[in-house]
Amino acid sequence: GAATLTGGNVHVLTPIDVPDSQATLALASLAGYVLVSISNTQKFYWLNPGETTIDALNFAEKESAPDNIIDMQTAGDFVFIAGNGSTEAWYSTGDALAIFAPSQGATRDRGVVTGTLVTLGGNNLAFISNDLKVYALSGAQPECISNRGLEERIRRWFRAQQGLTP
Repeated sequence: GAATLTGGNVHVLTPIDVPDSQATLALASLAGYVLVSISNTQKFYWLNPGETTIDALNFAEKESAPDNIIDMQTAGDFVFIAGNGSTEAWYSTGDALAIFAPSQGATRDRGVVTGTLVTLGGNNLAFISNDLKVYALSGAQPECISNRGLEERIRRWFRAQQGLTP
């Protein structure tokens, strides 16, 4: 017919309003949902699949320690929600009333340095922890994979970022 489609083949990012105009920090996706962490809090919202508006009631909070969320990363069937003092694994429950839940026994007493949480494939993660060592996370507890030389380089870089001498 005479129908015309517009905007095709145009890649555009459209901003999405966050309840109460809160500042966001990290994004992750799991089971078709997009998770959005709120800066300087333990709170995250999720955007339902196919929707472009966040429902103000679609939120949860990191529970294991009183540290703010600084990064989130999806690995396998989990989203790892990391603060500067702890990391939690959350999963999609499939329950419409409680869409996400923390995995029992999957809380780690290691936080992350902002911007260092990466997925290595499958359920494997790596990160620089708050003790400035590199850890791999593929099982029950993080395993230190750095050596003293690398740790010293990280320490010097970290101090330089803070404007301090090594």
